[in-house]
Amino acid sequence: RRRSSSGARFIDNDVASLFDGDTDSDREEHKDDSDSSSTSNLSLRHSISSMEKGRTQSGAASPLDLGHFNEKVEFPSIDTQQDSISLDIQNNEDPPWVGITYESLVTPKYIRTSKRNKSSPKVLNNLFLAQELNTNEENLLKASGKVLDTDSNSNITLSDEEETAETEMSGFETNDENVKSNQSEIFVMEFSRDGMYLAAAGRDSVIKVWKVISSPLGRLEYKNAESERVQTKKKKTNRDDVIYESAPVFHRKPIRVFKGHSKSVLSLDWSKNNFLISGSMDRTVKLWHVDRDECLQTFQHEDFVTSVRFHPNDDRFFLSGSLDNQARLWSILENNVAFNKNLGDDVLITALAFTPDGDHCVVGGFNGSVFMMETKGLFVINRFEIKERTLAHPFQRNGNKITGVKIFANRFKKDTGAKTPLDKWTYLITTNDSKIRLVSSGRKLVTRFKGLTNNSSSIVASTSDDSRYIISGSEDHWCYVWENNNIVINKKLKSVIKDIVVEGKSQLSELSHKNKRYAKFMQDNKFIKKVLEDDDYDFISNENSSYTSFHAHHSKVNVALFAPENTKKLLNLSDDIIYDLVKRGEKCKFNHSSDTKCLTFDSNNDSRESDEGNIIVTTDQYGLIRVFRQDSAYRIRKKFISLYKEGKVK
Repeated sequence: RRRSSSGARFIDNDVASLFDGDTDSDREEHKDDSDSSSTSNLSLRHSISSMEKGRTQSGAASPLDLGHFNEKVEFPSIDTQQDSISLDIQNNEDPPWVGITYESLVTPKYIRTSKRNKSSPKVLNNLFLAQELNTNEENLLKASGKVLDTDSNSNITLSDEEETAETEMSGFETNDENVKSNQSEIFVMEFSRDGMYLAAAGRDSVIKVWKVISSPLGRLEYKNAESERVQTKKKKTNRDDVIYESAPVFHRKPIRVFKGHSKSVLSLDWSKNNFLISGSMDRTVKLWHVDRDECLQTFQHEDFVTSVRFHPNDDRFFLSGSLDNQARLWSILENNVAFNKNLGDDVLITALAFTPDGDHCVVGGFNGSVFMMETKGLFVINRFEIKERTLAHPFQRNGNKITGVKIFANRFKKDTGAKTPLDKWTYLITTNDSKIRLVSSGRKLVTRFKGLTNNSSSIVASTSDDSRYIISGSEDHWCYVWENNNIVINKKLKSVIKDIVVEGKSQLSELSHKNKRYAKFMQDNKFIKKVLEDDDYDFISNENSSYTSFHAHHSKVNVALFAPENTKKLLNLSDDIIYDLVKRGEKCKFNHSSDTKCLTFDSNNDSRESDEGNIIVTTDQYGLIRVFRQDSAYRIRKKFISLYKEGKVK
């Protein structure tokens, strides 16, 4: 059953980083709970196998008889007094273990994750590969890292000059001719706002949309389609990567394949009403809807369109940025430009984003410039540059290419309030110097995230729905996750610095005649004054290298996304094998003592921890899409297996 598959201000010239989560130790692989879970899985399989032999020899049913994979498990009967089991079942409901199948008790093969240090996030614990999309024989073999086909099956023919320009401007340049000729590479993926759809596009100019399995009927349709596919077509697999096929997230076949662009698609965005816009190197933006097969509208530009975004509250408008240095706010109904702004000859717009309220927008360029503008009129409010001033690059003239901008609520201002409208937001800026920067509206660095490799690609970091975690792909084939915990770090730093400085300040009079330099430093240092005297001083710049990572593909990871909470809610309605087991476990209260195991049924407990059951979607330069899931049912499955084997429930 188990199958496998293949005048600007310099941001970095701020207060020196006082916090660094790095350690000198090299990357170490941590199995976390993987070893124990694997042991449990092997134990179950061994027990099933051995008990099946016993049933064949003796003719009697054993506690672990294995029927059909989807057959319901018959838990052995018990004597409640003898086994000290108390059951509290209300409203004539069946116990939560009724209906559990053998398939539910099989533990996935967990992926090994690497933690930088003890402070690394645990969000990737018990992660497994659940599904692969956009697979065909050629791409699957290439993505496995074992076969590289130099032939191209693309219907699009480009001249040498056009192909060179396309490779450079898309940001995913490489010296590998096999990769250059691969027209299946995906540059961008986006979830719809309701979490129902995933859109992906790239070098082949085709946009594909997959739908989340959101109902029991949809899951039944998926299983029927899979059984037909297995019977009619021999499956090509990569034996190194085991897929837990019992927990798919999407229907395998795209529900929409949009064709209309003639060159690579660089940007996608969804509106709140499931309209989709795409920006392409064919100098157009096209409007689509998930319920329509054809393009609804085309908006012509003068150069490559590198980024497009719908207005967050009014999908009659969208913002586009192109290499002609023009930012344009389009009116879809009137099919014209409502406002436009030329940002300068050397900017070359590469990324943009709206603030969540839609009142402002942020635009980034190839030269490292970042512009904060009002949406109405596109007036520039603020400008700064992302530059790295180090001993290695002391006279760097141009900034680093801005590959992505994400904007979310500023948790510093949640309680104290914002002085300006832009202070309400925090800006996550990805650049191609292998760094991700969290920046305030005051052009100050909050946190610098390090660990990934992004020197020549247009990789964009993104966040989870609650902005608690930051995720990014990487050129080294890994996927990286950091915890956005700068508030905790800053509280500790400010507390320590205040203690040190206040203690030093109390001894200033004594030191003033002994060490005049120290006294003058304490009196004149602007940073110390801010920490001690300014209650509104929100943060101290810090560096976060406490990442957790996992090997996601056998080539560059172009995109990595957390699925939104809405996707998990939809999946939870479809009798998903993981979430179903979680719901059953939540209705049980497992109380362990030295001699007894008490199992209590709670019919009113329907909540599930929001930080469990995460879904991560990644893609690589061969167009292979992988869906990774966190096994939130890990402990519950172990308890049910234990009760099953010991005959504690029926």
